[in-house]
Amino acid sequence: MSISSSAIKPVILVSVILVYWLIGYYPIHPLPAFHNAGVLQTDDGLEFSSPGIAYSKNAPDWIGDAIHSSSLDVLLDVQASAADQTGPARILTISENTGFRNITVGQQGVDLVVRLRRSEESFNGTPEFIVSNVFTDLGRHVLDISVKPGKLAISVDGTNRLTEKLPDDAFDTWVRDYRLAMGNEITFDRPWLGTIHQAMIDVKDKRVDYLVPGTLAIPETYYLQPHPDRMSLVPFYQEYYSVSIIQDWIVNFIGFVPLGLLVVLLYPNWSNVRRAAIICLGVSLVIETMQLYLPWRHPAIEDLILNMLGGACGAWLGVEYCKTRKCF
Repeated sequence: MSISSSAIKPVILVSVILVYWLIGYYPIHPLPAFHNAGVLQTDDGLEFSSPGIAYSKNAPDWIGDAIHSSSLDVLLDVQASAADQTGPARILTISENTGFRNITVGQQGVDLVVRLRRSEESFNGTPEFIVSNVFTDLGRHVLDISVKPGKLAISVDGTNRLTEKLPDDAFDTWVRDYRLAMGNEITFDRPWLGTIHQAMIDVKDKRVDYLVPGTLAIPETYYLQPHPDRMSLVPFYQEYYSVSIIQDWIVNFIGFVPLGLLVVLLYPNWSNVRRAAIICLGVSLVIETMQLYLPWRHPAIEDLILNMLGGACGAWLGVEYCKTRKCF
């Protein structure tokens, strides 16, 4: 089967390419600007009377030491302003968004929640660790989250409330470029209201006091920023692998098979697979380039490769089809 009208052929091809671009950009998130209510009080700590955030501009430089030693101690002195905060509401987090994290300390109702990435199956730090009824009393509470090789211990106001066994190499799947934030998720959609009077992290012989002025950024307006520097130039290399990543690779391959097939059916004289593959590569390149500047999107070299190979496969199928139907 071939499409005989030469006038409509380019219209069909361009229309399909536009559909691919729209799908590639979906969902498109704007770059919102949020009023940041976080205030660092000289004598009273970091206060969040309404949604705000304080965050490190770069990933903490001690993450590598934490990974190698499988140890970390987070000491927080906090006072929640409400017992109905959910999300869990982020007191402190080292994460990329609501789905990927190294560690999060948060409040879910009156409970203290700790999410800790500790294996290839817990990129979101789940199942989470819960200490019940910590925030029933809205006074100040000292939280100590201590991780040693093979062990997690959580103390509240000097009393051990939870001890759990961990893998000896629990931090092997931690990501080195996640930033630290307090009072909210990096995506500004898990606000915690209250005051953080103390926030210290110890790793090996390093101690960081995150309430020292200048340690965290607290701008009046907070923008969600894309991070084009996160694009990996090494195809198919991941710090962690999962079923969802494999599924994404399969979708990227299969998704461009129809485009390669369409090119050959529209232009049977373009019977060589290479030309169709180049067209698919060009379409994919535009998508991946634009995704560099869209928050929550993560362009990758392997996407380009898989899109091109999928298009080539579709073109080959089209060539084989046309051979039997004598399209050429």
